[in-house]
Amino acid sequence: MEYNLTAEAVWNAYTEASWAYNVNITDYNKQIMLEKNLEMSSHTLQYGLQARQFDSADFQDPGTRRILKKLRDIERAALPDEELREYNQLLSDMETTYSVAKVCNGEKGCKALDPGKSQPQHPMADRNTLPLPQFPESMKPLGDVFTPETLG
Repeated sequence: MEYNLTAEAVWNAYTEASWAYNVNITDYNKQIMLEKNLEMSSHTLQYGLQARQFDSADFQDPGTRRILKKLRDIERAALPDEELREYNQLLSDMETTYSVAKVCNGEKGCKALDPGKSQPQHPMADRNTLPLPQFPESMKPLGDVFTPETLG
C-alpha cells in the first residue's frame, strides 16, 4: 500500500516533467526532468532493495511473486549517484539532439526529424540516397561522447 502511494506520486511527477520537456525543450525543463528522474531512481532503489529481502517462494499468490520480481529489478537505479547523473544526462542529450535535428537536402531545404509520423517522408526507393541529419552547432556531437573508451 505504501509503495503504491509513493510510486504514484514520484512516477507521476517524473511523467509530467518529461512531458513538459518533450513539448517545450528548454534547459530549465530538462533540469526539472533530470531531477525527477533521480527521484524516481531513488524510489526504485529503496523499494527494490526492500523487495529483495523477501523470498518470493514464500508467497503462493502469483501476482505477489510477479510484483516482487518486478520491484527487485532496479536497473540503472543501482548505479552510483554520479554515474546515474551522467547516464541520465547522456540520454537526455541524445534525446535533445534527435529532437532538434534536421535532415537537409540541398535546394529542397531542411525538415525536422519527426518520429511521430506514420508515413515515411521518402519513398522506399530513395532510402539509399537520404541525406545525413544535420545537428545544431550548439550540440556536442555524440561521436565525441560515445567513443570506444567511454563505452568501456
